[in-house]
Amino acid sequence: MKILITGGRGFIGRRLQKALEKTKGNEVCLLVLDKDKDAGDEKLKCVIVGDINDPKLDISQYDVVYHLAAIANPRVCEQNKELAWKTNVDGTRNIAERVRPGARLVFMSSAHVYENGDTLHGEDEIPDPQTFYGLTKLVGEDAVNYAAKARGFKKTIFRLFNSYAVDQPEGFLVPDVIKKYRTQKVVEVFNPDSEIDLLRVEDVVAVLVAASSGKLDGTYNVCSGKPAKISEVYTKIREYAGAKGVKEKVVSNKVKKLLGDGSKLAKAGFKFRGFSLP
Repeated sequence: MKILITGGRGFIGRRLQKALEKTKGNEVCLLVLDKDKDAGDEKLKCVIVGDINDPKLDISQYDVVYHLAAIANPRVCEQNKELAWKTNVDGTRNIAERVRPGARLVFMSSAHVYENGDTLHGEDEIPDPQTFYGLTKLVGEDAVNYAAKARGFKKTIFRLFNSYAVDQPEGFLVPDVIKKYRTQKVVEVFNPDSEIDLLRVEDVVAVLVAASSGKLDGTYNVCSGKPAKISEVYTKIREYAGAKGVKEKVVSNKVKKLLGDGSKLAKAGFKFRGFSLP
């Protein structure tokens, strides 16, 4: 099976590439803007230089296309809306318009298509994004759904809540808090009573891999259904970092919750572990 991954250099993409290559017969290629020796591209069997916004991009030879490339940090999206729209909307539409009929497009969307609240969000409800990032992802979903019907390809949309690992790049909760406990004498704690659904990246990759076999069609929440309080996350990270002498200061406590109903994937046999660190 010929497989293409956009965003293959990213936190999830690199792990997905390695996982897919374990299956005999899979030929996995990465679509990158430019080859990067520092990223280890020279060691990969297939690296294609190209732009997700290129109208002449030819991806018709691939049986499965994983579209992971995105501006995934909500703060960056707010700061540079033009770039976020070009990448998350225009880029997604361009990729979707180039998937061949009969192939499969796996699109990484986000829980940010939902609004914050106490209720568990299900895939069948009407989304209501509260951030610009969430808006770009929702429009990206529409582009995928439209192109799938118009062009006759299969599609899987994953609304990812939050993935993590200790080696995750900075700009996200877990790596940022780890850095704080290792470098600061007083750590500021934001919104300790809020809740967040954090997934181990290995569990997320397992679901993505399953999509290539055709087992998952449609839209799925990727969540554990076991949210943790931010205060609990800080406590576990503090223990992991060995920062017993570090003091904490609560600077704000706005209660925010973004919770998902993961029963659809659970019925398909997938289980997600709650938040913990090695």
